[in-house]
Amino acid sequence: MQLLNQLKLWQKLALLVAAMAVPTALLGVFYLSAANGEVAQARYELAGAGYAHQVGAMLAEVANHRSLLFAVLTGDTSRRDQLVSSEGAIDKAIAAIDAGDSATAQRLGVAGQWQVIKSAWQQLQSDESKLSADDAVSRHDALIAAIVKLGNLVVARSALNVDPSPQTAALIQIATRDVPGALIASGNVQWYATRASIKGYLGGDDQMALHLYHDEVAGDFAAAARDLNGAPEAARAQIGPALQAAQGAFDSSYGIIESRIINAQKMTITTAELFADSRAISSSLQHLSDLGYSRMDAAVRQRLAQVTTWRNLTA
Repeated sequence: MQLLNQLKLWQKLALLVAAMAVPTALLGVFYLSAANGEVAQARYELAGAGYAHQVGAMLAEVANHRSLLFAVLTGDTSRRDQLVSSEGAIDKAIAAIDAGDSATAQRLGVAGQWQVIKSAWQQLQSDESKLSADDAVSRHDALIAAIVKLGNLVVARSALNVDPSPQTAALIQIATRDVPGALIASGNVQWYATRASIKGYLGGDDQMALHLYHDEVAGDFAAAARDLNGAPEAARAQIGPALQAAQGAFDSSYGIIESRIINAQKMTITTAELFADSRAISSSLQHLSDLGYSRMDAAVRQRLAQVTTWRNLTA
């Protein structure tokens, strides 16, 4: 107090201004830090979304390859050309991931997991002619589980699962949870149906599996529809028809499985008929996934542009 009394008026005013400036400066620092954090998160999400999208494309083809190889190993040589085509598609998906931003995998801490998956696929491809049908399915199941785990890690570590926008979060759920779930479960339906067709009869365990995986697909479609209700109107208009088409393709296929496998007195369905339906389902689901990622990417990029502009204007 004595010190203040000794100060001149202008010195007291200068001290007061300085004292008031400190909180303002601190607030500015905190704001800039928060703004930089938002920009960094949006960029991280974009990188993670691109990587997860490519991993999802590989997942779809590996599920298809499982049924094709099972058919070939159990004597259906007519599927050989389709098997070769499927392997080409998987190799192409792997090349696309390898050609992408390797720094993203390093940043997300998934480079090691990706190398394990790639090696497992190459080993499976090398061994396939020597495998029993059941061993081939087991190897595929392990590979599918590893791909799903990788996708989940990418989503979590890129902060896609904590997006601050409820509408963008809805699109992320569709692309990263609902559609992959439907893809895996519908692939399992097709595989059990293929196995029954090749054996010529439907065992009790296989019938139960068909019902269970059907219910999983139905649940994933229902979840996608709920999530879509929370998405932006423009996204709903674009994704809604694709969701209905994918659900319609699965329902049509399962109707054939019910009538010609589950409830049939005599099984006459061919693997060619089943694979035609399988490709229609996986194609419609992949289209749905592409739309989900596209709309999600656009929403995150818009937020990135907004927060970057606002940060630059106020910094």
